[in-house]
Amino acid sequence: MYYMVALPFEVFTPSAIAAGIETWTWVISERPAFEISMMAEINSAWMASIRLERGIFSKTLKFVLNPSEIDGWLLIPFSSYNDPFYHPVDYAPTDKDVIDRATNHARRLLSPHTLVLQMLFSRLQAAKFRKPGLMLLIQRLVLRSARAYRQLR
Repeated sequence: MYYMVALPFEVFTPSAIAAGIETWTWVISERPAFEISMMAEINSAWMASIRLERGIFSKTLKFVLNPSEIDGWLLIPFSSYNDPFYHPVDYAPTDKDVIDRATNHARRLLSPHTLVLQMLFSRLQAAKFRKPGLMLLIQRLVLRSARAYRQLR
């Protein structure tokens, strides 16, 4: 069970995590007695991703949110962000290639944790009233992630 969880987290790509999630949910549906141990392994792999600074805890993604001219928010590389209070504002056209590259990099970096969170949310909804051990594991994961708030990107 350790390798079933550790291998997708070691590769840590969206496709590897998606394949891992399919495997984990299949094992849980076939052997409900393994749910707690499977979730404990997922919990320890999540903690390792915090310790190793991967995904949403990675330091390679240094982006700030800036309002765009269109709708919503746009990811701008932190290194190229100049505070308008300290530097003059230049109204030049934006470079779409740079924005697309930064968005794709952020999506690739953040989507593995997003997929795991979606799976955990579905497990939480399924076990909310009948499995207190699973609830404690999810609570531990949430609390440990909240303590690592300085590393969140």
